[in-house]
Amino acid sequence: MGARSFVGVIIFVVAIVIAGLITLFSIQPGENFGFEASQEIAREWIINSSPTYNFDGSELNVLRSDKIDCSDCFEFEFSFQSANSGYGENRGDFLAQVIVPHVIVLEVEKGVVVRAITDGKFNEVAGEFLSGQEDQTMEILLYFNSDEPNGECEKTIPIKRIVPRTLSIARTIIGELLSGPTEREMAEGYLTSINEGVRINRLVIEDGVAKIDFNKELDEGVGGSCRVAAIRSQIENSLKQISSISEVIISVEGNVEEALQP
Repeated sequence: MGARSFVGVIIFVVAIVIAGLITLFSIQPGENFGFEASQEIAREWIINSSPTYNFDGSELNVLRSDKIDCSDCFEFEFSFQSANSGYGENRGDFLAQVIVPHVIVLEVEKGVVVRAITDGKFNEVAGEFLSGQEDQTMEILLYFNSDEPNGECEKTIPIKRIVPRTLSIARTIIGELLSGPTEREMAEGYLTSINEGVRINRLVIEDGVAKIDFNKELDEGVGGSCRVAAIRSQIENSLKQISSISEVIISVEGNVEEALQP
């Protein structure tokens, strides 16, 4: 074999070895995802892909991290808060504007988020409640007066109340408002300027305007501009927590002009 042929064989063999090595490395597992990389993947997934966090989340913090039983697999627990109640992105018109704390648990396998559950009930990957975990309650705000008004007649203070979930949200809010503060709430200094015995005659919401008619008890003995302003403020603020309501018109027995006059 001539020298030139021998060199050609060597080059051919080297080429075969290099090709084999390339093939070998190409079928090895991909990038190793350690703890820090996986935690950052989890954080970025929440920020960019979690429906609940995307809607109005903030204050994202890691609470816990654990290695789970597979290669490059981790579980992370984060806390965050939302500016409105509910889960996911499709929450309808009703949004109780109140800071709501949440805890989300994620599983990351080889750099991929395979599971993300918020508060043990909402699947962030699928964007739906877990089976049997549909939220049967909702949080509303009721606006009451304080026993220390400091001369501010229209000042009202929101308090949270948990009620059964319903489609008649506005009527439920006003119904709870008319029931007044609980004994515990009164002990904490909350009170109402609305008379006992007040009932809703009619409630209609059209084009962002809530038109609500009460029985005559709303007007009974409420002379004085300060108390009238307090009553209006309680009703209007309680209804305006519903994002689709921008204006409230109050009437008594069908009369708008004479309702709640000083």
